Amino acid sequence: MPDRRLVAEVVPVVRLPRQQTFFDYAVPEEIGTLAAGDLVVVNFRGRSSLGVVVGSKKKSNLAGALKPVLNLLAAGYVRSEQLKLAKWLSEHYGVALSLAIKSCLPVLPNRRYQPGSLEPSPVIKKSNSARAFLFVAGHNQTEFKLVNSLISKVLARRQQVLFLLPTKNELTVWQKKLADWPSRSFLPDDKVAAQRAVWEACRLGRVSVIMGLRSALFLPYVNLGGIIMLGAEDENYKQWDQNPRYESIEVASQLSYYHGVSLALISSAPSLSMWWQAKVGRLSWRNLAGALGKFKVIDMADCRRAGETGIVSEFLLKEINQRLRQNQSVFLYLNRRGTATAVVCRDCGYVPLCPTCQRALVWQAGLNQLLCYHCNLQKPLPLPCPNCGGHNLDYKGLGLEKLVAEIKILWPEVKPLVIEGDNYKPPAIKPASLIIGSQAAWSQLDLARVSLVAFVMPDGELAVPEFKASELVWQKARRVLSSGANLVVQTYRPEHHLWQSLLKADMDLFYQTEKTIRADYSYPPLVELVRFIVQNSNNSLAKKQAQDLHKKLQTVLPPGSTLSAVYADYYLKVRGQYRYYSLLKYQAGSNLGKLWKVLPAEVIVDRHPLTILS
Repeated sequence: MPDRRLVAEVVPVVRLPRQQTFFDYAVPEEIGTLAAGDLVVVNFRGRSSLGVVVGSKKKSNLAGALKPVLNLLAAGYVRSEQLKLAKWLSEHYGVALSLAIKSCLPVLPNRRYQPGSLEPSPVIKKSNSARAFLFVAGHNQTEFKLVNSLISKVLARRQQVLFLLPTKNELTVWQKKLADWPSRSFLPDDKVAAQRAVWEACRLGRVSVIMGLRSALFLPYVNLGGIIMLGAEDENYKQWDQNPRYESIEVASQLSYYHGVSLALISSAPSLSMWWQAKVGRLSWRNLAGALGKFKVIDMADCRRAGETGIVSEFLLKEINQRLRQNQSVFLYLNRRGTATAVVCRDCGYVPLCPTCQRALVWQAGLNQLLCYHCNLQKPLPLPCPNCGGHNLDYKGLGLEKLVAEIKILWPEVKPLVIEGDNYKPPAIKPASLIIGSQAAWSQLDLARVSLVAFVMPDGELAVPEFKASELVWQKARRVLSSGANLVVQTYRPEHHLWQSLLKADMDLFYQTEKTIRADYSYPPLVELVRFIVQNSNNSLAKKQAQDLHKKLQTVLPPGSTLSAVYADYYLKVRGQYRYYSLLKYQAGSNLGKLWKVLPAEVIVDRHPLTILS
């Protein structure tokens, strides 16, 4: 008789503490044998719940009768590679296995959707030697030829290819470029029916090219032959706002390993981490970049000494006039919204702050309001001053609205296109458009349609006390120049190494200088980071919880690591919650499993954080 496994190890797809893994359930005779990846219904905490089988055994070590599996919904619904990826996610990012498995299940069966029967997959001989390549290529024809070639190679083997893009705008552009390929797109904000259709087609092997954002990493690939990540340096590949807070390149690397396929990273501005990985032999660096656009640095100190008083320098004004006469588009970038970045009482120094976020409220002259761009709070200007009763207000800083006002004076015949909100959808860019935007514009703008880009005042971004500040500005500049557009930078710091590296077209100058600076303070890529986040609506309680956590972590630190003292969020409050952090610096390859075991359920783990202050 065949060896029957009568106990199934099931992970309920519900919220569980990170220390809990699977639960034992009895397998009834009528269900038969269950295997890893089967989707079942179980009774968990008094109610029916979906669960995923992760293993089976002859008997349980638990005393007493086990609850039975209630129903088998779909055999093999979660593929073995997905289960491996979920287990790795749990161990690597310090989250519950149930949460990691849920990440791999964006689509679940219900009354309207029942998964089809699995068909035999074609047997493809895989190399079992997953390799990672970094292609340095610009936003031009070279990039298109590279993507086209990589996809062709995979399809020639009759396998599936995953093509990841950082933003929805990029995906829309590439859907048109690759219209001849039999592709399907997977987006987290698509209608449920559309997501189910792509999931099912992928699961049954009926789609060859899958395009999507980072969530497409978790689809059930049956015959994956290669992974391509475009704009691999983009911050949108990091899931920073919900658990698990994963880095897509790491997840893609694991996925390629489990499937035995190659990972192709394409970037016009590779991160310092990618450069370091190439230096130590973990990435194969291939430079395919073509000619860059022209670059000009304007020293604003010289402009002021020459009597120029406007936001737009004389040189930039002439450049914009020339582009508009030639029916070309111009993009002016300023990462400051509003008219003034802060309002200050001259008599006592009082600055209006958002009561929820503790950020300085931005003055929006057009609305005659103070605004918090983090939580969308609006309130009237406080006159008289609530602190001293004075009426002498000073408006500090340069905001996007002030730039727009000056542009309308300089070019009254041109209606500028302003892009400043994350959810704002600008109309199509027409020839001779004058575009003005903040950080949000980068994910909505097609640089191929722009002839000139100007960084109006990037010094504020460089002054932010974050270890990646220079790198993020440098990457924006590299993307512009790699697209073929010309770039003008107005700055009071023309000697900065990032501008000098661009003037000399020397990427290594930037990387080597930045690496030296980070080595002095022990920052990536020479060490790795984990940020532990504690938050509470009560400030005193949040701080105490963070300090208690700090004491626990000190007892289980991996060798060679250091843990910072507890520190408050840069703005103290985030969406009404007081936040405190501890920052762990550790050596690559360190086992962090002991840390996860002492973490209370409410602690958030942010491995490889985008920022360390907020």
